[in-house]
Amino acid sequence: MHYAVLVVGPDPDGLLEPHRDTSGMDQENGHCPDEPLFDWRSIGGRWCGFLRLKPGRTGWANDHTKKTCPPDHVDSALKEDIDWDHMRQHLREMAEASWQRAMAIAPGQRSLLCPSILPNERKEDYIAHASSMSFFCAILTSDKLYNFCDRRPTPDEQAEVEALIESLPGDALLTVVDCHY
Repeated sequence: MHYAVLVVGPDPDGLLEPHRDTSGMDQENGHCPDEPLFDWRSIGGRWCGFLRLKPGRTGWANDHTKKTCPPDHVDSALKEDIDWDHMRQHLREMAEASWQRAMAIAPGQRSLLCPSILPNERKEDYIAHASSMSFFCAILTSDKLYNFCDRRPTPDEQAEVEALIESLPGDALLTVVDCHY
């Protein structure tokens, strides 16, 4: 499975390397290990161009992102250069569209076709989760690993992640990494 991981720090590969493992996920039980162990990763990857820049700001994009995304979308940027309001609005719009598609599906089929929407979940709760920074499966800093690879974060964990992002200095480098395990 592929997951979006947000890495905070100047050396994303160096921060990720201690979590690398070639055995991958627990195939028998179908869930991730307690600590994410990546067998493959790519900066940007399936989430290329996820970070949108403020006008006139710069960041880093891999070759695929440069070819397929608008120039203001990058894979890595300083926190102060990211247009957070636009990104959250885009996530809200995507969540609204996902919710509308899910509601058009027979209730018995939703868990198969729309696993990100929990059974009996209220629309407001789904959209709040889907448009938050806990969109990421994991957030890795030099001090801590926030791991949500096999479950949705609790509201307290979601608030902790939002507070972490908010508390970062403007010159913190953020990188979106596609990790497989």
